[in-house]
Amino acid sequence: MRVVILTFSSSGATHDLGSHLCRAFRSRGIAAEHLELAREQRIVCDGDYVGYLQDCIPPHDLLCIGSPVYEHHLQEHMARLIKALPCPGQGWARYACAFVTYGCISSGVALEEAGRWLQQGGRVVLCGMKVAARHTLLENLLGRRIGAPAQAGELERLVYTATEQLEKLLVARESITCSVSLCYQPLKKRLLDMTLLNPKFKPFKLLPSIVIDLAKCIGCGLCSQRCPVFYLTPGSAGKPRRNSSQKCLHCFNCMESCPVGAITPDKARKQVEFFFALLTRGGYEQPTSSLITYEGGERRNQE
Repeated sequence: MRVVILTFSSSGATHDLGSHLCRAFRSRGIAAEHLELAREQRIVCDGDYVGYLQDCIPPHDLLCIGSPVYEHHLQEHMARLIKALPCPGQGWARYACAFVTYGCISSGVALEEAGRWLQQGGRVVLCGMKVAARHTLLENLLGRRIGAPAQAGELERLVYTATEQLEKLLVARESITCSVSLCYQPLKKRLLDMTLLNPKFKPFKLLPSIVIDLAKCIGCGLCSQRCPVFYLTPGSAGKPRRNSSQKCLHCFNCMESCPVGAITPDKARKQVEFFFALLTRGGYEQPTSSLITYEGGERRNQE
């Protein structure tokens, strides 16, 4: 039995969860491989999803897909990768699971999207998991903690339960013919996420951009090293330059890593506070972290 775990992690939380899952599978004697797509040039620069998948993914029995939530939706690189997956067969598993990390406020419809696209590609989705993590954008902009990310014990329990259930399901996989539903948000919220908060249709720009003070910059290169999509690359004297062929993901890793504060947002704190108030009008999502899986042939949520 072999498991492949693919993650795109802009700020590290999704990568850490993927690594945790990989170790848990291995501890059960299951061969597992974890591949990180952030800063993978064939993905983020060339857009060569099909070629990367053909060249880099080994034969497997279970495919696990992990992504951060961006504005209530699946991160765009992972969305494209799922849609580029080859059909099951010839070493490509028919069975899959999906997991997302989000900044405590709302996981939106990201997990539902991952499950739907995996099914459209001919796969049976065995489980889904959402995990609350740091909201790196807002924490960097506001300078305070946002919500309550999953603690080590909670994460350990979720990962243990997920790998235990998946091992059982894989043993009995021939009898499983339909996917578990990853649609868990209330109808009103789903409609809002798919209309006003849909990246394709959203008529206004919510997220701030970065401003770089090159006079203040010391050319350490940390910001370029932390950029997951090569939007910032090393320029003259090690100072960052913007790559016009790439789009900023607004992760604010660069701002967090800058030792002299040379990177700041282009929006005033008052505007960011207003944005934060809009996001949290309905409170924080509950439960913050949970596992959706089959047990006895039925969907079961485990918090």
